[in-house]
Amino acid sequence: ALWPERAISVPGASAAYTTGAARAMGLQDEAGALTPGLSADFVVLDRDPFAVAHDELAGTTVEQTWFGGRPRYRR
Repeated sequence: ALWPERAISVPGASAAYTTGAARAMGLQDEAGALTPGLSADFVVLDRDPFAVAHDELAGTTVEQTWFGGRPRYRR
C-alpha cells in the first residue's frame, strides 16, 4: 500500500463519500444519508465493506444503483 500512514478507515471513507460530499455541495438537506425526506440515492454492493479485510475491498463490485428511490442499474 502506498503511504499506509495516510490511509483512512472504511467508516471515514463512507462518510466522506456520502454525508461529507452532500454537505460540501450544500445538499445535506436533500441527499447524503438514508433518512426519511432525503433523496434515496444508494448502491448495493456484493459484500459488506465494513466486514471484509482491507485487502479485499478493491474487489468489491456494484450490484445495483438507485437514484431518487428508483433502480438505475442492476448487474
